[in-house]
Amino acid sequence: MRFRAELTATGGNTAGFPVGDEVVAALDGGGRPKVVVTVNGFEWRSSIAKMSGSYWLGVSRARRVARSVAMMLEGRAP
Repeated sequence: MRFRAELTATGGNTAGFPVGDEVVAALDGGGRPKVVVTVNGFEWRSSIAKMSGSYWLGVSRARRVARSVAMMLEGRAP
């Protein structure tokens, strides 16, 4: 399954992709499905988790910096 989402600052140095309930349901992996993520050609394995009532796919600062994921967090580069 493929879907598009915008990388969103979630506070401090944290960021992630919001994932809709319908996407999680289609993955058929329960409440924390394992996924393979591709961003700008860089691929890694992760899990989707429910945080504050919504599903998110977190992206660590180290991953954002290592692969130059293009985004701005509160006016500063990651």
